[in-house]
Amino acid sequence: MPASRLYIVNSPELISAVQKQPRILTFWFIQATLTQRLGGISDKANEILLKNARGEKGENSLVVDGMKVTHEAMMGDHLDSLTVASIQRAAKSIDELKVDEAGKELDLWKWVRHVFSLAVSAGVYGPQNPYEDPSLEQDLQ
Repeated sequence: MPASRLYIVNSPELISAVQKQPRILTFWFIQATLTQRLGGISDKANEILLKNARGEKGENSLVVDGMKVTHEAMMGDHLDSLTVASIQRAAKSIDELKVDEAGKELDLWKWVRHVFSLAVSAGVYGPQNPYEDPSLEQDLQ
């Protein structure tokens, strides 16, 4: 996070104080930046997402409301089904490694990134996962 300050809070008393100030000390901006970069969102659309992100005007921004819905959707049975789908997709990728290619060099970082991308997106999108299309994955790199 260039040109930003990063604070690490490791005292239980300070953690409690920080958690009581959600509109001042917020992670929403980092999530919105990540969403913009991964999703290819324009600067104008990101501006709309971040509008009133701290809720000073009594209402949340689109990014805050969206993240709250996402967090709620990823609890309990929903999280369990997402996890199972992700693990199954990762297992498929591991199974696809060919035994007869023993000794062949592999770029471990690229392979792990590929497997992780497919596993997580399989949990989110299910059988209609758009990231199974290799060209889409390449476009995001």
